[in-house]
Amino acid sequence: RLHRDGLILRDDTGAQSFELGVSAFPLLQLWRTNRPKALAFLEWMQASRLTMARAFGMLDGSLPWMQGALIPDGTWGDDLVSLAQEMAPRGQRLKLSLFACCRADQSAALHVIDQPQFFGRTADVLAPFAHVILDGGNEAEFNGWDPAPLPRPTWPLASRGSFGTDVRPPGAPFDTFDLHARRD
Repeated sequence: RLHRDGLILRDDTGAQSFELGVSAFPLLQLWRTNRPKALAFLEWMQASRLTMARAFGMLDGSLPWMQGALIPDGTWGDDLVSLAQEMAPRGQRLKLSLFACCRADQSAALHVIDQPQFFGRTADVLAPFAHVILDGGNEAEFNGWDPAPLPRPTWPLASRGSFGTDVRPPGAPFDTFDLHARRD
């Protein structure tokens, strides 16, 4: 399990954690829809000695599998757990950016989701996994989600997410923080 020591992340032995990662934005969606291809990706990561994958909880403007109360249980939660379980013995970490690439102007789902509840429930689903980091999402003001009311999870590492370039995060960012690089 990782622990925060000031601005440094340490493992249980006290050693500084260093991860080599990859942006794998569609990984969760791929895990849900094409498991063999997702497994091949995880094998490529392992062969390449990559230890962290950042996946988006929302992709391409929608979460079509979120229905009803829009809370992370049922198959979405089960798939998230099984992905985390698959990555753990490989020595891989999942960094899940929950409200990412969701484009509020394209996603009706964001307007009906109780975002703090969904974030909190996702944190509960992932709590048993020491190798997972959860963040609220990316570019909050661009993607139309509100990081300020997200509840602080009870498990060790979480962030409210990234904001636009040169934008100060609202409130305490929890244990980690995310910055979005300038695009110019």
